[in-house]
Amino acid sequence: MIKSRTVAFVIFVVLFMIFWNLLDFVWVTLISKNPYHFSAGTDLGTPLVIALVSGYLLFLRDNSK
Repeated sequence: MIKSRTVAFVIFVVLFMIFWNLLDFVWVTLISKNPYHFSAGTDLGTPLVIALVSGYLLFLRDNSK
């Protein structure tokens, strides 16, 4: 188990972005049968914002209240 909450947060954000783009690639190529187009706004920006918010709520927020 990872003892540092900051390290866990960073690992979560990185893995979330990798998983998001992998699922997007699988969806576009296998299910919708379209060519995959990488876009910085939708393929990096959207999952980054979602990962930062959910990672903060899961790992960095103080739950001592």
